[in-house]
Amino acid sequence: MPPKTVKQRESLLLRQTTSNRVALVEALLKARKHIESAIMRAAKDKRFATVRRIREGVYKDIQTEYVALQGNLDRWTRGSIRKTSKEFHGLAAEDLLLTEADKKVISFTKFSKASMDGYFARIHPFNADRLAAVNVQMNPHLTRMLDTDVRALQNAVVDVFRETKVAGLTSVERWNMLQARVLEYADNPTSWKFIDRSGRKWKRGNYFNMLNRSVSAQVARDSYNDTLISENRDLVQIIGGLSSNSHEACRRWVGRVVSLTGDTPGYPPLSQYISEGGFHPNCVHTTVYMSPEFEATAKVLDEQKGEPAPEKPRTKTKPVIKMKNADKPKP
Repeated sequence: MPPKTVKQRESLLLRQTTSNRVALVEALLKARKHIESAIMRAAKDKRFATVRRIREGVYKDIQTEYVALQGNLDRWTRGSIRKTSKEFHGLAAEDLLLTEADKKVISFTKFSKASMDGYFARIHPFNADRLAAVNVQMNPHLTRMLDTDVRALQNAVVDVFRETKVAGLTSVERWNMLQARVLEYADNPTSWKFIDRSGRKWKRGNYFNMLNRSVSAQVARDSYNDTLISENRDLVQIIGGLSSNSHEACRRWVGRVVSLTGDTPGYPPLSQYISEGGFHPNCVHTTVYMSPEFEATAKVLDEQKGEPAPEKPRTKTKPVIKMKNADKPKP
């Protein structure tokens, strides 16, 4: 029986990404509800406009909710890693059981908690070497959301005081105006416009959506590849669809056979593809084990052995136009 097709593998990753997203949306909606409640408490306290201590207390409450969200995102990361890595460890084991030659030598390495901890250490926001382009921004991203909320409340106070003074309104009228402004912001905070209260409307380009896709895809690839390496299987093919928006490195490398460790002569190392931009945040490309036992894959292995790595496109340089003496500017 041949290994799963590219479409089947893409569907498996899509299902896992969707499952991880459900848990992520749940954590985000919970945090949004708590943050909106903290803002609404400010709207109900008549001292918010006039007592600095009350305002600072409200800002502190909002900050506490973002800190709690950070912790929930860390727990979500662990859960996503556990589910995704087990799934793709199983896929690698399934691929290795497809041929009689592989069956005889594999050690049936079991997925362990140590494996999961290793992936978390790579991806955790404060320890990430891999996925740095995504996760190192997690804490600053939440900080920016917090700053947006606090600034909105501060601006509301300043604007209302200025407007009511110009209009000559009473303190009661001033409070009513401020309360309306704060309640309006609490109903749809600027920092949370990437997702609605139901969690059904979700802006595709938002940070958390990218985080989910990147974590799911990276863990799937690492778990699959690490399982192969543990069984001394080194050759894989980079697979996945291409579009007009595909990264330049992906367009050059998809379809190429690479060495996971760089130790197999005749094939470029996977690390070269990655160093040139492959497996970037949002990248959906992955790898598949290339067994010489299958006629189709054996043919590809033979055809590509010894081929040089795909060349980077040369950057175009503008020709230097030499000026004639008559064209040179006079001193």
